Amino acid sequence: MRKISMSYRVLFCLLGIQALFLAQAGAQSLTAHSPVQLSPRTLIVGTVTGTDGKPLQDVSVMVKGAKKGTFTNSSGAFAINAKSGDVLVFSSIGFKQQEVTVGNETTINVTLVSSNTQMTEVVVTALGIKKQARSLGYSTT
Repeated sequence: MRKISMSYRVLFCLLGIQALFLAQAGAQSLTAHSPVQLSPRTLIVGTVTGTDGKPLQDVSVMVKGAKKGTFTNSSGAFAINAKSGDVLVFSSIGFKQQEVTVGNETTINVTLVSSNTQMTEVVVTALGIKKQARSLGYSTT
């Protein structure tokens, strides 16, 4: 029984020394290389309004070139993580798309200008089948 407890003590001692050695070697290898500078992302907040000053709901706010974005709420407010130099793209149906480059500011307020283009017709069919309006086999009123 005494030999077993003594061998456990030796084993734990060796494991402890190995852990200290690995921790010290890891710390030295981290300081031997230059640190990697990551550009920090900050929370950008703001509001989107129309030219009349009223808040715009459901405006798409996307980071250009990335697959992330958000929409404005009923108050026209949005919040998105972006870094300095990113380009935010604001778009909504009936308004001209606007791009804003993120600088050092954390608040960006945007006014969207309405576009003069209008949709002439929209055709909705079942199961995502696309057809031209003149080729439908039924009449619409």
